[in-house]
Amino acid sequence: MTHRMGFLTALVFLAIPLNNAAAKEHWVAKVVSVEGTIGEVQLVDDRKVFLPAEVGDTFYPGDTVKVPQWRAAIELREGTIIRLDQGTVITFKEPTKEKPAWLHIVEGIVHFISRVPLLLNVTTPFVNAAVEGTEFVIQVERGNINQTRVWVIEGRVRVQNQHGSLVLIQDQAAVA
Repeated sequence: MTHRMGFLTALVFLAIPLNNAAAKEHWVAKVVSVEGTIGEVQLVDDRKVFLPAEVGDTFYPGDTVKVPQWRAAIELREGTIIRLDQGTVITFKEPTKEKPAWLHIVEGIVHFISRVPLLLNVTTPFVNAAVEGTEFVIQVERGNINQTRVWVIEGRVRVQNQHGSLVLIQDQAAVA
C-alpha cells in the first residue's frame, strides 16, 4: 500500500506543473515597459483589489489593468504594442463568436502600434472599433463629457455604435 501511495503522490506532483504550464499558454498580453516607478501598472484580482504589476507580468482574459500614473507599454500576444497613458483602465476579454472583441477600454488613452495589419476588435462605452490597420489611438473620456475619440495614423479602423458605422483611414478621426 505504501508503494502505491508514493506512486500516486508522484503522479499528482508531476501533473501540477504540466497543468500550470498549459494555463500559462493562454495569456493575452504582457507588460514590456513602465515609465515612472515600477508598480504603476495594476492588475485587479478576484477580490476586485488592484495589485502592482511589473515588466514581464502577463495578463489573461478577464484581467483589468489600470495605469494610475505615468505610462506603460503592453505587448498583445500576436505582437501588437499598446501604450497606455496615465489614468487608463482596460479589460482583456475572452473572444467568442457572439462577442469577438477582446479588449475593452473603460477610460483613458491607448495608442496601438502593429507593423502587421490585423483584425482587432476594441470596445468602449461609446463606440466600438474593428481594426484593420496598423497604428491608431483611442481616447475614452468619462465625467463631464462622455465620449470616445479615434484617430487613425496608418491603416483602417471601422468605428460603430447604435447610430451607425464609419471606416476611418490614415489621418482621419471620429468622435462618438
